[in-house]
Amino acid sequence: MKALINSWISQINGYIYEDGTVDNIVTDELYKYFSNQQTAEETVTLIQRRADMYFNQ
Repeated sequence: MKALINSWISQINGYIYEDGTVDNIVTDELYKYFSNQQTAEETVTLIQRRADMYFNQ
């Protein structure tokens, strides 16, 4: 599943890879969503929360 998500990310036009932290956050949470471990709303909330914490460091 992570390989599929990483494949999607790599195909986005204009994507610039500088720091894998946000990629890892998104990949981790999307994996949980696609594995039916959390809802879409929970996924969005957790991605936002984790990204905010990362950027506020």
